[in-house]
Amino acid sequence: MATIRIVGRSAGRAAMAIALVMTVLTLVALTAGPARAETREARLDALGEQIRAHHGKLTPTLIETMGRSALAAKGDARFYSAWRVLNYYRNNGQDADFARWGAQLRTAAARDGEPRLAGMVEAMTLSAPVLSGRADHLDDAVWSRFDAAGPDVRRVAQLERLRVAVALSQWANASTVGTALIRDVDGQNPLTWPLAAEAHTLLSTTLGDLGDHVSALDHMTSAAALDRKIGSATQDAERVYDLASMASAAGEYAAAQRLAALHGEVIKTSGGPRALFFNRYLCASIAFDQAQWPRVLRCLDDIAPLLDRPEDGWAVAALRLRLEVKARLGDAKGARRDFARLRAAPDGLGAEDPLFDLFSDAYILRAEKRGLEAFDVYDRWRRKAMLALDEDHQHKIADISSALQAELGAKRERLQHVEKEAALQRGLNTAWTLVAGLMTLLAAGGAAWVVHQRRVSRQLREARARAEAASEAKSTFLATMSHELRTPLNGMLGLAQALKLEPLEPGEREQVELLEDSGRNLLTLLNDVLDLSKIEAGKLDIAPIPGDLVHTCTRAARLHGALAADKGLAISFAAEGDTPASLSFDPVRVRQCVSNLLSNAVKFTAQGEVAMTLRCEPLADGDVLATIRVADSGVGMSAETLSRLFGAYVQADAATAREFGGTGLGLNITRRLAEMMGGGVTVESQEGVGSTFTLSFRCGAVAVEAPQAEAEEDAPAPFDLQGRKVLLVDDHPVNRKVVGVMLAPFGCVVVEAEHGQAALDRLETEAFDVVLMDVNMPVMDGLEATRRIRARSEWAALPVIALTADVMDDQIRACREAGMDDFVVKPVDMAALVSAVTRAGRTPVTDHEAGQDVGPGASRARRRAGVATGG
Repeated sequence: MATIRIVGRSAGRAAMAIALVMTVLTLVALTAGPARAETREARLDALGEQIRAHHGKLTPTLIETMGRSALAAKGDARFYSAWRVLNYYRNNGQDADFARWGAQLRTAAARDGEPRLAGMVEAMTLSAPVLSGRADHLDDAVWSRFDAAGPDVRRVAQLERLRVAVALSQWANASTVGTALIRDVDGQNPLTWPLAAEAHTLLSTTLGDLGDHVSALDHMTSAAALDRKIGSATQDAERVYDLASMASAAGEYAAAQRLAALHGEVIKTSGGPRALFFNRYLCASIAFDQAQWPRVLRCLDDIAPLLDRPEDGWAVAALRLRLEVKARLGDAKGARRDFARLRAAPDGLGAEDPLFDLFSDAYILRAEKRGLEAFDVYDRWRRKAMLALDEDHQHKIADISSALQAELGAKRERLQHVEKEAALQRGLNTAWTLVAGLMTLLAAGGAAWVVHQRRVSRQLREARARAEAASEAKSTFLATMSHELRTPLNGMLGLAQALKLEPLEPGEREQVELLEDSGRNLLTLLNDVLDLSKIEAGKLDIAPIPGDLVHTCTRAARLHGALAADKGLAISFAAEGDTPASLSFDPVRVRQCVSNLLSNAVKFTAQGEVAMTLRCEPLADGDVLATIRVADSGVGMSAETLSRLFGAYVQADAATAREFGGTGLGLNITRRLAEMMGGGVTVESQEGVGSTFTLSFRCGAVAVEAPQAEAEEDAPAPFDLQGRKVLLVDDHPVNRKVVGVMLAPFGCVVVEAEHGQAALDRLETEAFDVVLMDVNMPVMDGLEATRRIRARSEWAALPVIALTADVMDDQIRACREAGMDDFVVKPVDMAALVSAVTRAGRTPVTDHEAGQDVGPGASRARRRAGVATGG
């Protein structure tokens, strides 16, 4: 939006009122000092160089393209792009195009349920009568209707309110609204930058009308800086014109002349049909501000034909400028001719200005050496000007004071800083004899500061290294403890499971079951501590895959059904609404969260039931929000307990820990896992009535059916292992004993090896159906042994199952990369071990995707490609 500045002596009815306030502005400018002027000039030069390097022009073609893109976009991008289209046609007076796009946006708002678009069009339409000159008043209260329309529509409405205030010369209102709007616009959101630039431009116009040309220039500079940040095409020729004109009015003549030269360059590629006229008028205006009268006429020579027969308000303004300069230079005849041209100008161009006519006539009479007549005319001009001023001078004074107060308030902090700098400068000037000593002290202080900074930097590096070493030591410790604890647990739980297969007396069986339960409780504690440590270290990843969420929940409910039945409880599960058959989620972590909630519900419920429900709701971004509720009729909790329920190692009280056991980690881990999956966990509870836990997490939509691997995993496979020859590789004799005892009842032939090299030697002399490979062993570890097995073509399809006590993610990934087909975690669960051996030995394995039979090697290849195979 170009800012029109008419140069000449037609100051307007409030000219003398403005003069009464200029003393304050002069003090502001003097306080700023040379340093601020230099800073302002440097900023203008920098902006000029940026525009010179890259400039453009908004054209109707670009605007139409932007409008079509806006209709196809969504959200804020759509809203602010549509605003730029309407704003372009508004500023260029193209009312038909403005109305056309307004209708399209209303239609889009109704069709897409986007009320913001309709609100924007309504706000911009509301200001149209005043901006077009069809109305000279608009009740300020009408803008309150947009207060509840959301921040984006409210900003547009405030901008239109600012336009109206500027158009109606409501300076105080304009300054207040504009300052608040700029403060409200989010400077970090690039979509709002064009709106902020428009607000700065309008405020610049207001402050220029008030005579505060320095502040007007600052606002115009801010608008130009935003143009550069926007990056897309802007009206650069108009922006450079405004910067140069306001720089000249603010006394920045050198910067103004350089910007005028830049304007001449820019209009060659980005100017409109009247670009040359504006460039010459800009040249003349800057020369006029510097009282360089001959240069004013030289600047206007190139557009003289347009001034001789003015056809618009700009030509009238330039003609007045030439008239006054000719009169000042003593060219009375030339001034008379220009005066006649003004009188002959068409109506409606603003050529009728009785005050300017009297003022110009006085100058012409002086040029004609008719001094007394000139004085008489000047005296008549003065009296009329004072009469015009007196009519509204109280109103204008109050309005001007309010507007300047708002602008000066915004500058107060900057001025305080400048005053401190000025006081420091005065002190330095007074103490010039101490400069050498001060410089020495500063140098010494700087050196000491550098030494201090280097010492602090070194200490920070050392602290960081210690922290990283501590973190690495913690991870190593956890991995080691996991391995060392799982090895004896493997012996205890494995032999307990084997003993349960033997015929035992009731008392003996109870003791074995107690032994197994104690071992499993210790294993649960170990797993919880490891999970919490991985979460805190940021090493636990969520790995979503396509799957059946209903099946996952059903399986979890079924697994806890036996424990509930032992207490006389029932677990029910129901899927509410439409649940997609296939969703993308992490089945391991979802099952862990659901199991923690079900385990707690069964643990704290003595009678009644535990009910679990699942509901899936689509989200706007295409994902699905899954909500699982687990309600029990247990002991419930108090409000004080609920406030600290999700902390690590937290239980209701000491009595709870003694009666029900547990570590207090399960809910903390569940909440953190839910947050990592984009959801959370909440709870509602009442003492003596029960508790309801709500788990929510995001799932990705899946276009195709999920693989049925998990369902197949649940389906009990026939354990046909009779005669299956298994090579068991483990350096610990207890582990070998446990696995041998577990496989013996199924008819497996187990051959043992103490380390990887011994396993390779066995494979050279004997054929095996499957290899059970420990990972950490002396002489040769399981990873290296597996890589060597895969390197031999005759063993490439031999199934290798890892036996590992290290369940950290890095270890599992290393097993996969070495070529292992599956893994069984220590302590070994008999069902998991037998299932893994059964899967490894199924031949042929059918590749449903390719429609052909493949062996275990192909199963391994599919898994490496991301297809689940049950491991």
